[in-house]
Order: sequence, then C-alpha cells, then structure tokens
Amino acid sequence: MPRDNSGNYTLPAGNPVISGSVITSSWANSTMSDIAAALTDSLSRSGNGGMLSPLLFGDGALLDPGIAWALEPSMGFYRNGTQDMRLGIGNRSVLRFTYAEKLEIQRDYGSGLEYNPAVDTKSMSLYWDAKLAGYGDTGVHGGYTGDLDDLKTNSCWFISPASVTNEPTDFVGDGFIVTERVAPSSGTQTIYGRFGADSWKQWMRTDTNDTWGDWKLVVDGGAFTERLAGYADTGLHESYNADLNDITVNGKWTFVKANVTNEPSDFANSYGFITHDETTAGGNRATQTIIGAWSGNQYKMWMRQCDSSRVWDAWKLVVDGGSLTITSGDRDYTGIQTAPKMRASDAPAGASDLTRKDYVDAGDAATLASANSYTDSAVANVLAVAFPVGSVVIGWNPSGVLTGTWSQLAEGTFLMCTRNGSDPSGGNNDAAVIAHTHTINHNHTASASTQTADHTHQRGEAFAVNNGTAQSVERYAITGASQSSINLQSHSHNITVDAFNGNSGSAGEAATGRNRPKYVGKLMYERTA
Repeated sequence: MPRDNSGNYTLPAGNPVISGSVITSSWANSTMSDIAAALTDSLSRSGNGGMLSPLLFGDGALLDPGIAWALEPSMGFYRNGTQDMRLGIGNRSVLRFTYAEKLEIQRDYGSGLEYNPAVDTKSMSLYWDAKLAGYGDTGVHGGYTGDLDDLKTNSCWFISPASVTNEPTDFVGDGFIVTERVAPSSGTQTIYGRFGADSWKQWMRTDTNDTWGDWKLVVDGGAFTERLAGYADTGLHESYNADLNDITVNGKWTFVKANVTNEPSDFANSYGFITHDETTAGGNRATQTIIGAWSGNQYKMWMRQCDSSRVWDAWKLVVDGGSLTITSGDRDYTGIQTAPKMRASDAPAGASDLTRKDYVDAGDAATLASANSYTDSAVANVLAVAFPVGSVVIGWNPSGVLTGTWSQLAEGTFLMCTRNGSDPSGGNNDAAVIAHTHTINHNHTASASTQTADHTHQRGEAFAVNNGTAQSVERYAITGASQSSINLQSHSHNITVDAFNGNSGSAGEAATGRNRPKYVGKLMYERTA
C-alpha cells in the first residue's frame, strides 16, 4: 500500500495472516513486493539516491531547530513563524530571513541586541549599518545625541554641539564623529568639522583603560597643528623674539640679534636660525644650534647645551667660515692645529707675497712643524701608557725613544715569572763541583765457638787463618803407639780481623757557567722611572 499524506505505511490486503495458514506464493510475493516498494521510497542514510519531491521539516525552535546537526543538535535553522526563518547558534538567533527580502543580523551597536539589515536579498546590495553604527539605509549618516564618552563601538555619526556632551570646547558648528575601537576599553575618536567656523578642522582624542583623554585640535584650516614649532604654513620659519633660554619645545625659528637675549656674544647684528632639540633622556636635557644667515654670520655655527637643571652652557663657535674650530669640550682638543691662511687677499705686499717660493715654503714648514709636534706628543702619551714603570724591553735600547728612564739588566740575567707583584732577584750563573773528602770508618768482627766437651781431632796438619786465608802451620806427630786420632781437653780458637780506617780521596772540578741550558743572549732594559 502506498504511504498516506503523513508518511504512514500500511501492509497490503491479506495481512496479517492467521496462525496455521498455508503460505501461498500469491500472498508472499505480493506482500514482499509491497514492502520492497515502501523501502525503496525511503531516504538512504548512506546518501544513496536523493529526494524525488520536496523534503519537509518540522518547525523546530531556537534550541531545538528543525534542521540541525548530529554533533550539535541545538544549532540550526528553524521556522519562527509565517515567512520568518532564523538561524540559531549558541542560544542566540544570529540571522533572520523574512518576506521583506532582507537578510538581517542580530547585533548590539550600543542599544542592546536588535536585528539590523545586512543584505537586500533582492538586489544583493549591502547595508553599511550592519557593520558600523550611524550608517543609514538612505545613504546618509544618522544623528547621535547624548554623551560622546558613551560611544563604545566602531561607528560614524552626525553631531552638533547642542545635542551632545563632552565635545571639544572650541567645536561650535556641526560635523561627524568617528569612533574606532581596538578593544572594549581602548580606541580613538575623531571629529571632522563640517560647517561654518568648524570647516577644515579636525579634533582627536584617545581612550585608555576606558578613560577618554582631552580633545586636541590636530588640523586647523587645512594645516596640521601638531608640528615642530616655528614652521609656518607659508613654508617659511616663524620669527622668535624673546629670551633664547625660554625655549622648551622642539622647533626652529629665524631671529634677529636685536630681538633676542642670551645669544652668542660674537653673533653679528644680523639674521640667523636657531634650532632647539629637547629630550627627556637624562632629565630634560636640550641642545641649541644657531646657523648664521647674513652678513658677518655666514658660514658660522654656534652650539650650546643645558643640563637637567636647565642651566645653559656658554655658546661655542664650532664652525667658522666653513672650517671646524673645535677647541674644547668633553675632551681636550687643543692639539688641533690650524694651517696658516694663504689666500691672496691675506698675503702681505712686497717681498712676502704668494708669488715668492720662500713665503710659501715658510708657511708649509711652520704648518708641518706644528703638526709634527702634536703628533709626537700624542704618540708619546700612547707609549707611556703601553710601557709603564716595571716594563722590560728585549732586543733593543728604548732610551730616548720611549718615555721614562730605562736601565740595562746585568749581564747574564734571566727573567723569572712572579705572581705576587714583587720583583725578587737572586741566583748565580757559576756552579762549581767543590773539592771534598768522603771518610770511611768500619770494622769486621768474627768469633769462634768454644768447645766445652771432650772431642777428638783427626791426625794430620794444623791450619791457621790469617786475614781470611787458610795456611798450613805444621804437621804434628803423635808419639807412642800408632794412633789415628788424639783426645784433647775442652778449649777455644780465636779469629781476629783487622779494622780499616781511610777515605775516598779529595778531588773536584770547577764548572763555571756549566749549569745553564742552551741560550741566546739579548739586550734587556727595564723602565725604572
């Protein structure tokens, strides 16, 4: 049986079967064919086949949408009412499709959550007010009334001083305010003047940690006001007419000697330019530079600086006629020499003019001698540091070349390293094998055992020992009956070894210089003062 309009399936006639009935082919085939047709009409979960007619969904709701996803069933589309379809994400309806042919986005532009048109689905045109507040559908900006401090989102509005608060105090006409945020508590606001006294003006302020700073006029009449002092809109420098010590901002001005105070004493009564460079590094220090610009001051430059207490140094002429004339500063430059001038206008008349070789040669010689004197002095100072008192030079005599007093070390002196800063000396280059005697005193002692019992000696020769050598003494005979041995009473034998006293003899050899290793002699000088 086909499904009804609600999608319900019903088995064909002859079903259900009665228990005990015989299964016939006509019943089984028709029933199975009907079930197969119903299954074929079902949508495959594996994506096989597709719908042959529109797929209808239940309306659903915000948290239970009619079209949802298995892994996030609370997100999806739902029918909110007649001709009103919405997209729900995270417990919020973020999109709304209506019969008004507009796609609307729910956003909070400062007045709470509300739907704002984003796209005209008929003409596919974008609505700016879906991105920035204050952009109306009619192509003009909406008006803002209220406290400008309360603008917390990106926006652009038309304003007038009568309808807002916390505007710039010198804003008197009307204009547009642009708010730009980089974080909920950080951003900038810019007001562009539109009419009357506010034409060609621009004010700005910043918000840090949700606290707005003061308004600043940054453009006035088309010209930037945030620029170095002394730079006029006309392309010329402004004039400075006061005490030069009173300048406390970066800038550059033109001035006349008669209109300022605390200028260089040798600055001629004419024009010049003063540049002031201020820094907070090191405690509000500053530098001033004056460049001459007119008669008597051309090609000249003066400089001075002040410390953190705002006490100015004296002016110093650092460039004179295009030449550096530095003579002092943090370091001493008094050794720098200036060559004699040899311009024709400076040459004396008569025999001492530039046409004479002796005049030119004399000037060259004076310059060279002065330069050499400075060079020799500088080199001597360097060598004095490189060779302090106690230094030793090997191989040459530094006297008259290096600074200080140098003494030659004694002939045959060797250097020895020390670690405690002292300079010990000693030793002798001559080693001798001195004549001397080794004394030998010793005795040899021997003893013979004493025989206390009666014993027998075989008949024969008697021996005596003399200095360890056995010698035959005599052959003795035994009288009486013929006997091979004799019996003697108890007795002892004594053996004496003579003692030796003497020496090895005295012999030696002088060995001057024989204790040195292989060497090469060099001159050695020590700085003693």
